Amino acid sequence: MYWRLDIETVTVNNKHYPYAIGYRLYKKGKYVTMKLFYLSDYNGSIQEASTSIMSDFLKHFLFDACGYHIYVHNLGDFDGYLLLKDLFKAVGSFTILMDKSKAIIAITLPNNQIYIRDSIRIFPASLKELCAIFKVPTPKGEFDHSRVILMLLIIRILNQRCLNILVRI
Repeated sequence: MYWRLDIETVTVNNKHYPYAIGYRLYKKGKYVTMKLFYLSDYNGSIQEASTSIMSDFLKHFLFDACGYHIYVHNLGDFDGYLLLKDLFKAVGSFTILMDKSKAIIAITLPNNQIYIRDSIRIFPASLKELCAIFKVPTPKGEFDHSRVILMLLIIRILNQRCLNILVRI
């Protein structure tokens, strides 16, 4: 039983905020469930919505992931640090294994029996390279993260205008 987890962020005023979080659960090599969380589904500022997206993600994650090993590519240098604060708020204490450079190797949530591992330690290559090596039929695509802020702002403005129109009707 294993999972894959990924968090995509946008940078606003030199701070990273999650705009998309997703995970897939596999049991005996077969896909079981997938959950996706998008910032555009939440109200408020980018900062408020990113707090809500992380909270919802953790609520589902802590329930669904009990007893599983979760693999996060590059956990040690980015996603892991993004998770730490909210994870501590949600579960209290947990165990972190780090190397000498302070990169996270693993996070263990003993009360939830959840084991989060950095897959780059097992497969030291980019996800794009790994897709080519393992001949993945739908490889990781390229994405221009610099365009995310503009897209999020446009979606928010359109959603707000639609709500204002509906309130007037």
